[in-house]
Amino acid sequence: MVQTAFLGDVVLTAPLLEVLAARHGPVDVVTTPAAAALLETHPAVRRVWRYDKKGREAGLAGLRRLAATLRAEGYSRVVLPHRSWRSAALAVWAGIPERIGFADAPARLTYTHRVERPHGGHEVERLLALAGGAESGERGAGGTAPPVRLGLTDEDRAAAERWLAEAGIASGFVALAPGSIWGTKRWPGYGELAARLVAGGRQVVVVGGADDARLAEEVVAAGNGERGAGSGRIASAAGRLPLRASAALIARAEVLVTNDSAPLHLATATGTRIVAIFGPTVPAFGFGPRGPLDRVIEHPDLDCRPCSPHGPARCPLGHHRCMREVGVEVVLEAVGGSKVQGRRPKEAPPRTTGPRPLAFDLRPSTFDFHSMPHPYVIGIDLGGTNIVAGAVRADGGKLVALRSEPTRAERGAEKVVRRIVAMAKAVRSELRREAPGAELLGVGIGAPGPLDTARGVVLLTPNLGWVDMPLRDLVAEGTGLPAELDNDANCAVLGEWWQGAARGARHAIGITIGTGIGGGLILDGKLYHGASDVAGEIGHTTIDTEGRRCKCGNYGCLEAYASGPAIAMRAVEALGADGASALPAYVGGDLSRITAQTVYQAAHDGDELAREVVRETAKILGAGVGNLINIFNPEVVVICGGVTLAGERLFQPLEREVARRAFRPAVQACRIVPGELTGSAGVYGAARVFLDRQG
Repeated sequence: MVQTAFLGDVVLTAPLLEVLAARHGPVDVVTTPAAAALLETHPAVRRVWRYDKKGREAGLAGLRRLAATLRAEGYSRVVLPHRSWRSAALAVWAGIPERIGFADAPARLTYTHRVERPHGGHEVERLLALAGGAESGERGAGGTAPPVRLGLTDEDRAAAERWLAEAGIASGFVALAPGSIWGTKRWPGYGELAARLVAGGRQVVVVGGADDARLAEEVVAAGNGERGAGSGRIASAAGRLPLRASAALIARAEVLVTNDSAPLHLATATGTRIVAIFGPTVPAFGFGPRGPLDRVIEHPDLDCRPCSPHGPARCPLGHHRCMREVGVEVVLEAVGGSKVQGRRPKEAPPRTTGPRPLAFDLRPSTFDFHSMPHPYVIGIDLGGTNIVAGAVRADGGKLVALRSEPTRAERGAEKVVRRIVAMAKAVRSELRREAPGAELLGVGIGAPGPLDTARGVVLLTPNLGWVDMPLRDLVAEGTGLPAELDNDANCAVLGEWWQGAARGARHAIGITIGTGIGGGLILDGKLYHGASDVAGEIGHTTIDTEGRRCKCGNYGCLEAYASGPAIAMRAVEALGADGASALPAYVGGDLSRITAQTVYQAAHDGDELAREVVRETAKILGAGVGNLINIFNPEVVVICGGVTLAGERLFQPLEREVARRAFRPAVQACRIVPGELTGSAGVYGAARVFLDRQG
């Protein structure tokens, strides 16, 4: 197995290792130096190969050296849970003939066996799909996955006991894990929490790695107070114990309070009760706690979360409310006061028997991995109002250098193209600072359509006023990079399917609502373009044959009623007919400044006219969505764009209208959800378009 992802991801791979070992005997694993210590003593593991991808073996040369070593071992099969180019390249260069990985991985073309990644569920269950059909004994009671377990030794437990004795801490303490490599995942309330716990007579241990030591000392200082009143009741173990001993220490805690980071998964493995604080990410991603006594704390009322698959270094909107507004009181309540109720029963360590482990071997591939140690793609989302650009890592696991600028279409097509090229160059410059040595593969562009994707031409876009614009080639020429073009709505839906709300679905529909209304179709796991690249033009389906004139020239289009400008226009028209509304006060009496966001805010504040506009919008969208559900029978419909700011005032009546209009079996099989990749879905999708076509 090759698993070189983050430490928490490696922990969650343990049940897959146990299933493989039960079939074939203990497994050899390639992993990072940080994770190697966890796996070296695991009963399901025979041998650990350390791959220092950021140090001694960084870059292409280091990868080739390790591949040569693995080739000499003659391995015949490899399982690749980490969906990365680097892991795939290692398997190919090592000459392993049987390569098993997920069908949605960017490097899937290099796999000999592609496994569909299950939709929903915990990451533990998803990873087990790589083991193929489950045999008896491989799953726990009730058909659940085997528990996550570590190979802790008596020496590890003794080291933890010695440290606790020296610190004067008894078992049953509260463990705090304030760190995370992702800045926005860090809850800022740990210092106050520590002080409150200590003042209440609890003993506290702050845990983490060496990188967390400074933060841990700040939490300890806050717990001690200005006069050192908490001395003897709080201590930091961050960076002071080896990894397995740290896990053994967590095992002695009554409860662990943690962010969405590696200690959460260590506590899952040791059976310690967990209070997990989620901010920019959500447990629905599949990485939350699993125990019946565990608690998740998250902000209930933010449309901007989740903002990324991992949590960015800085809040994209600058407010970090998802963490700042989580109060200490709610965390204290979740921690509780009982030292008995907080323990989960420990599982006995696994025993594995069987023949020698699988021999893992690698055949050459025609795929070109040269100069791709850290590949990225620039994704560009061109809209009628704004242009958004960023660099997406080829495995979808990271987005950097995200930026947005006004489109200013009224200044002419040439200046818009220049702005796109300038933004791509700025992203490339920032990528060099953020990820030194990263390889930039090319540019993916999402633009309003209809398009001729084969030629890279925008055929017609009413919101920009373009006709037969060779956008792909102009961007490629301006940036000096290969480029690919697809419909902007297709890109947004593809992004949500790859890394967002529709992740794992085989059949999904996306509707993007902004300056216009677009759509995209994922059918049987593939983006559907139709015979002439115009499939998914949902905004230009007719809902009223005698209705409003649309910018496309037709009458009664969905876009003419439910796009952002159309919502604002209907609100202004309602003001003229009635006038009993506070809407004008939101824009200083200038009705030309009313936007859809103004209407949503007024509706949220209780303005009845605005609420009626939102209800009418929901009814119109419900009719359109109901038609789509009847035609395509999807598993999920994702609605993206500013319209989601209306929240439940939009989604509840929309769902009622869909239920009224669509066939019941189709409605029951389908979820209607807001997009998760706020502001970046089109960037992710544009990058994925490039990877799919150039990969």
